[in-house]
Amino acid sequence: MTDNRPITRRDSLKRIATTGAVLGGSGFALGSSSASADEHEKQIRLVAICYEKERSKFRVDNEHKKEVEVTWNVYGTDQSGTITVPARDSKYFWVDAHKGDATVTLHYKDEQIDVKHANDQKKCKPDPKEALRLEPVCYVDGKHSKHEHGEAKFRITNHHWHKMEVVWKNYYSKQYGVRTIMPGESRYVWVKLDRKGKAKVGLYYDGKKVHQAKANTETKCEPDPDQIRLVGICYEKHRSKFRVDNHNRQPVSVTWNAYGTDQSGTVDVKGNDSTYFWVDAYKGDVTVTLHYEDEQIDVKHANDQKKCKPDPKEVIELEPICYEGDNGKEKKHGRAKYRVTNHGHKDMKLVWKHRYRYQKGTITVPKHSSQYLWVKLDKKGKARIGLYYDGKLLTEADANTDVVCEKNDHDNDNGDNDNDMPDVPA
Repeated sequence: MTDNRPITRRDSLKRIATTGAVLGGSGFALGSSSASADEHEKQIRLVAICYEKERSKFRVDNEHKKEVEVTWNVYGTDQSGTITVPARDSKYFWVDAHKGDATVTLHYKDEQIDVKHANDQKKCKPDPKEALRLEPVCYVDGKHSKHEHGEAKFRITNHHWHKMEVVWKNYYSKQYGVRTIMPGESRYVWVKLDRKGKAKVGLYYDGKKVHQAKANTETKCEPDPDQIRLVGICYEKHRSKFRVDNHNRQPVSVTWNAYGTDQSGTVDVKGNDSTYFWVDAYKGDVTVTLHYEDEQIDVKHANDQKKCKPDPKEVIELEPICYEGDNGKEKKHGRAKYRVTNHGHKDMKLVWKHRYRYQKGTITVPKHSSQYLWVKLDKKGKARIGLYYDGKLLTEADANTDVVCEKNDHDNDNGDNDNDMPDVPA
């Protein structure tokens, strides 16, 4: 029965590799091999291992009692290379080839001793030591870090063609994590520095350590402008609200400009934090540019689709006014007076809590007005009040125990003490 299927280039190369190796025939110069070459062929072998999407892996086995130097060539291309293989050992190499479409010849002392087509039946499993790379990048000191002694930054890169999940461990502290890294991409990890300002990280894949590296404490990390973003939040009738997000460890100072106007300003943003600012604009009709170190890094139009809701932190003000003691100026067991002002456009009911005593209450402050409240001083003659709205802390302040209240200061006492319990035990 005759097979009438067309012969592909890959089939042709495979047949050449087979006949060339077995018969010493056409295409490769094995027909002129000497007895010496035959001996080397037995002791030096080329093995096709596996393939990836754009490359194939080969191995050279050396059974000689001494190291050998061999060269390889990819048939029909200009790819070639030289490998030194230790005695009774093996060495691997890669050739560029789309899904295993390559035939390689192996030469020793200018004589061809082997030929193999890539193993296009077996996909390569990742060799973690080849596929993964761990690099110490830079560090930040304790002033710019949430950790007392600072942090160090490492980069993990995946050179393989499918994603890899790795575990990293900081040997100098009880710190570890997991990262999934997509093909050809990098991810970063931050680790704590110890008291000596050092860190050492190990990288693990499938439970085995593949790399380790010490922190780079010679290079300080600089803020990455790509990690600073401008966001349009909302608008009011005559102004619009924006936010600057800083995803860097370090604080940054940025400037903004309202396009087509003379409005501009500077905003300082702490590391891994955000800061808001307002721009004059009628119903959100404004575009703002953001600049870092004299370079524009972002631009946003105001969010004219969302009306701003009042921010309690912006409209509520807490002021410590004065105090009075039970015996004249005696602060122990006395009282302190606060003024709460509502700058907003609607009435607000707030909860206040005494930080040093089991004492709390509510106070309702009409729009555009102020209310007063009195709280007890603790045994040390101190008080600290926090104001809450919708369960969130808005502001807090210590009592003013430097100013004694006048007698007529009682006229505006309209706080509502819901709970008045004994002092907190010392």
